[in-house]
Amino acid sequence: ERGGGGGGGGAMEEQVEGLKQQLAEAAEQAKKLEFDLDGEREEAKVAREELEEVAEELTQLRTTLREAERSLEEERGKRQGLEQAMVALTGEVEELQRRLQEAEQSNGSEKDNTGSQPQSGGGGGGASAEALRDSLEVAQRGAEEVE
Repeated sequence: ERGGGGGGGGAMEEQVEGLKQQLAEAAEQAKKLEFDLDGEREEAKVAREELEEVAEELTQLRTTLREAERSLEEERGKRQGLEQAMVALTGEVEELQRRLQEAEQSNGSEKDNTGSQPQSGGGGGGASAEALRDSLEVAQRGAEEVE
């Protein structure tokens, strides 16, 4: 009996040894998996940090874009103001040119009628034309400066 029982005990020992071997292999695999998991956690941490940096840069770019848009709007407003000033100055210049031409024509017709410049009452025509010429030059310089 004992011999037969001992034979059964040997098989049991082999089973225990086999289970110990499987347990050791499972423990080794668990260590490898834990190591791999730690590596993946570290990679995830690095990726998260990089993502946070990209998000911060994106926020800065959005801020810069908003500032550029605001600046562009201000420039557009200034440009519109300058364009309106140019239109107004152009109108003034045209009006002054028209008045100067009328004054010169009026002054020229007075000369034609009398043969000389009138002595009284008409003397203001020449002065008026000079004043208009001066105003015209000032307006034209203003227009050039606006351009």
